[in-house]
Amino acid sequence: MFWPLRAATGRLVLMAVLAAVAGFVGFMAWRSTNRMQAAGYGLVVGGALGNLADRAFGGAVFDYLFLHLGQISLFVFNFSDAAISAGALLVAAEALLSSRDIAR
Repeated sequence: MFWPLRAATGRLVLMAVLAAVAGFVGFMAWRSTNRMQAAGYGLVVGGALGNLADRAFGGAVFDYLFLHLGQISLFVFNFSDAAISAGALLVAAEALLSSRDIAR
């Protein structure tokens, strides 16, 4: 198979999977039981849609923020990645807090 055609097909499949995941997480946000959970899911969906837009219009997701401590390289990311990470942390924190309330 011709290489650019395979690359384009792979990008389209990746974009379709990303859109399906964003739709599922959006559904989870709609069904969320409190604001912290909804905010976390919203950040994940927003970040996923940001990465999807980068991939659709630019062909790839560009990471442009470089976090380091002196000579130690920590992360290379973009704002969409940061939103996904913050959203996942919010959802995890809400799950831990709600399970602590149930245990009492």
